[in-house]
Amino acid sequence: MSTVHKAKGREWNRVRIGAGFTPPDDDSPRNVHPAAARPIYVAVTRVRTQLDIIGIKRLQTHSTAATADATPEGIALARLPLTGQLKYPRSPMSTFLARHLPHPERVIASYLQHIRGLPHPVQPLNERHPDYAALGHTIDYRLRLSLGSDPGPAAIAGVELIGSDLPIDGAPARAVRANLHTIGTAFLVRLHAHLTDASRRLDDDELTRLCFVTGFFEAVYRNGSFPRKRNLLAQVDEHTTVTGVTSAVPSYVLDDIDEQMQLAAEPFTPCETCPARSAYAGRSLQEAPT
Repeated sequence: MSTVHKAKGREWNRVRIGAGFTPPDDDSPRNVHPAAARPIYVAVTRVRTQLDIIGIKRLQTHSTAATADATPEGIALARLPLTGQLKYPRSPMSTFLARHLPHPERVIASYLQHIRGLPHPVQPLNERHPDYAALGHTIDYRLRLSLGSDPGPAAIAGVELIGSDLPIDGAPARAVRANLHTIGTAFLVRLHAHLTDASRRLDDDELTRLCFVTGFFEAVYRNGSFPRKRNLLAQVDEHTTVTGVTSAVPSYVLDDIDEQMQLAAEPFTPCETCPARSAYAGRSLQEAPT
């Protein structure tokens, strides 16, 4: 690997790729992670006339299957933030825009122009590694609820997916999945009651806790996997209660979402006074009136 880095920008008439890219005790073909393929690309492009690939003959790359749905670093496009997907034409967000809009490139260019002058995100206080993705889901839900809309079909689909028999990469045992489904269903019921029954309205902290955890159910549905890292649902076992999950929400989440809701109060006030038929929070384009 160090030889490859030293060779950047240089060329030779003849180049031989050594065995440093493949473990010596493994004779079987191996798949190449897109991030690992980049130094191999550097190595093979140092040659002018004759290339010996003996050191990488057992490696296989999936240029169409692996890189088409992932960034050069190997991150699945579906796991990127929606705005981060815009620079990848094959990402779910770009595909959605191309399907529903006549000139999506104009929308993207307008968006990029609009955000150029916005201030950079501020990291929550007293938290070195905040979970920005989970915070994004949480403020999204809180704003939807303030407009009279539930968290949306993706959150519901995530709860149902975990409760189903469908395979999920990294998912816990069957008994834990059943308990997660029970907990997720209870969350959705509470959020729906908050919208429809004035006597069961939740205070801001409890609402934030429910929304924060619900976001992890949606993430499972959107990503098609059950990550163990930075996933609050991974702490659940077959005996965990709803209270046990909500009490595990970090305190910085409550403070950060409270501040975001205060910032949103003024611009969202006119929206909250609109007739119900005019509010389309979280609905698809097909459901909105033309």
